[in-house]
Amino acid sequence: MKTRTIPLLPVSFGTIGRCLLKGLLAVSFGVLPFQDALAAYPDVDHVFVFVLENKGLKEIIGNPDAPYINRLSRRHALFTNYHAMAHPSLPNYVALISGKTGKTFTDDPHLRFSEPTVVEAMENRGMAVRGYFQAMPAPGFLEDAYPPSNPLYVLKHNPFFLFDRMRDNPGWRRRVVPLEQLTDDLGKGRVPRLSFIVGDLCHDMHGGTACPDNAKASLIRAGDRFIKTWVERIRGSMAWRGRSVIFITWDEGRYTLVQRVKHAIRKPRGWGGRVPFLAVKSYGSGPVLVTEYEDHRTFVDTLGALFKVNYPGEPSHPNVFPERLFR
Repeated sequence: MKTRTIPLLPVSFGTIGRCLLKGLLAVSFGVLPFQDALAAYPDVDHVFVFVLENKGLKEIIGNPDAPYINRLSRRHALFTNYHAMAHPSLPNYVALISGKTGKTFTDDPHLRFSEPTVVEAMENRGMAVRGYFQAMPAPGFLEDAYPPSNPLYVLKHNPFFLFDRMRDNPGWRRRVVPLEQLTDDLGKGRVPRLSFIVGDLCHDMHGGTACPDNAKASLIRAGDRFIKTWVERIRGSMAWRGRSVIFITWDEGRYTLVQRVKHAIRKPRGWGGRVPFLAVKSYGSGPVLVTEYEDHRTFVDTLGALFKVNYPGEPSHPNVFPERLFR
């Protein structure tokens, strides 16, 4: 089927004054401010990213149907002002590796994107990246959904194969694999530097025709059990003995009728809704509350800073998570 390529448009970070100041500094001193972020950030050995679906902050935090996630939020880092960037799902997944949505407002899996990504920047520097997708039938599976009827795996939740550079590359197709591979990788101590992990529609809180129970509470409970299973496997592995971090986020929040009307008029930053975001470290101790505004763009720049990659999306205007989070 013919695909459409969407050129991703740059988006600004921070206020206009802040951006102008950073631009002036870059011109005056010939140094990109992102280099400062790269140098200042602590090193990490491994990052694991879990992406769940369609739940806002207040739907998860404090909800007894998500006991494990709430326990993590009380003991580790909880972001209370983290936002998705668009509706529906697909542009948010694109933003989670590129920092941009391309001003796309559709779940059409035939769209293709061309902006540089942080995962490619890492691989270009020799740092392994792998995508793990539950219910994907085989490594490098390129179809829109599986099974075709009553799907569990959907391409719209797999950002790697929404970029032709990775979709057409045999090396990248070997790096995008079924979730079961993560068990083997953890057991054999061959975990990549960055693991991007997505559950199927019955375990990411989304729901679908293949799920035995599509009630909201049931989906949240299933997602909570999914997170518990895999987070505990990671924390019990050799990969957790060094300096490693688990990030848990949601692609987007609720999309109410009031929001739809407002966004038809104006689409402000973070208009994908306020969603839960957690950071669990293998080092340090004690809960951390992050109240600063953050979103999928700052997440991508933070990955660049953690791995010392000069991420090319907005190199002169980076925003990153507070450095205190990683000390």
